[in-house]
Amino acid sequence: MALELGARVLVGVGASRAAGVLHRRGHTTRGHAPDPDRRLRRRPAARGGDAGSRRRVGDLRPIFAGRPFTGTDMRPGPGVDQVEDLRALSFEDGSVGTALCLDTLEHCADPPQACRELARVCSPEGGVAVISSVMLFGIHEHPRDYFRFTPDGFRALLEQGFDDAWVAGIGDPGLPVQVVGVGIRGGTLDVSLEKLPSLARVQAGYEAARGRVRIGPQQLTLRELSRAVARDLPRLLRRL
Repeated sequence: MALELGARVLVGVGASRAAGVLHRRGHTTRGHAPDPDRRLRRRPAARGGDAGSRRRVGDLRPIFAGRPFTGTDMRPGPGVDQVEDLRALSFEDGSVGTALCLDTLEHCADPPQACRELARVCSPEGGVAVISSVMLFGIHEHPRDYFRFTPDGFRALLEQGFDDAWVAGIGDPGLPVQVVGVGIRGGTLDVSLEKLPSLARVQAGYEAARGRVRIGPQQLTLRELSRAVARDLPRLLRRL
């Protein structure tokens, strides 16, 4: 889901021509992003990158097709051009135009420091960071799973080094499935869920819950619900 959200935010917000870092589950990448959208102002032209390029569940490189791109991760592997630690990136100050940190911060032992590093390497003339993480999601080790974040938590992280920030929860307002955020240096953001049609459709689909049964903030298909009932039915019958 992170790859989808990252791509949708990039398309809706407009990715910079500047250098970028994408971070997904401990990865980092450099490469050039697509042309900027008019909703972002004062964007520089430079190199781009991706932090989190190790191929596990998807590949973000097509988003940066035709532009220089360097993939990094905390561990070597397919799609990784260089190994990086999100808490101490080797990129120079202000050398990144677009930073993507997708489903990574929950696997970092020091998210505030990681976001300070993202802000440091982003260009002071319009550098943008897009971050996402799960909230209503089970423990998943890649290689460790430390945290869950609320939209307010994401805003606090982005406000450490970025001049403007936008955050949103996807799913139930009280317990979102996913949280996304955008931060910009040296500019302002004119972003909302309504201005990101693809992302808005994801939220609308959750609210419509077509073919699913709502149980609190969770939604289950009839098959998932029947399996859950079948597992617990013997226990419930014993208590009757």
